[in-house]
Amino acid sequence: CTNLFKVSGISNVLNCKTPTLFASNHQSHVDTHVILDALPKSLRRRTAVAAAFDHFADVDGTSIKKRFTQFLVAVIWHAFSIERINFPLTSIRTMQKLLGLGWSIVIYPEGTRSRTGDIYEFKTGIALVAKKSKCGVIPIYVHGGMHVLPEATYIPRPGKITVSFGEQLHFMENESNADFINRVEEAVRKLAKVQ
Repeated sequence: CTNLFKVSGISNVLNCKTPTLFASNHQSHVDTHVILDALPKSLRRRTAVAAAFDHFADVDGTSIKKRFTQFLVAVIWHAFSIERINFPLTSIRTMQKLLGLGWSIVIYPEGTRSRTGDIYEFKTGIALVAKKSKCGVIPIYVHGGMHVLPEATYIPRPGKITVSFGEQLHFMENESNADFINRVEEAVRKLAKVQ
């Protein structure tokens, strides 16, 4: 099958200060592949992906399939696990450490994949990381992934995916985490309206 993707706003990535946080909506597992593939190779090599611990991890140590999947996700996408159920203190520390080492990070602030295509409310964890690290956030909107690789499928269908990168956002003086994440979410929503 043939799957094409169109990229817009790549100049926002080429002109950004790195390391950076990439904050994207999330509709499909193909989103990560498309985002990374759209990045310039030099940046892609130093970009890690926050992956849902409860989805990919072998929590009780009994699933060979989950362990293998976790290994592949980590190797292919430089992925690390992020806690979605409990307070993600360890995940936040991991992101701080990666940013400190010069790695950029792709994260899905909705905390889950959208089953409808709607953008869910963003969680504030990425704002805390951006504030502590003083790193900017590039908003991303991905459209079409849920049609190309719907939930519970492993073989992509023919289709078109678009990836739009917005301008890098930074904390403003005295801005709260809630206000900042609202700005990031609104930037992603604006990119969605242009599709």
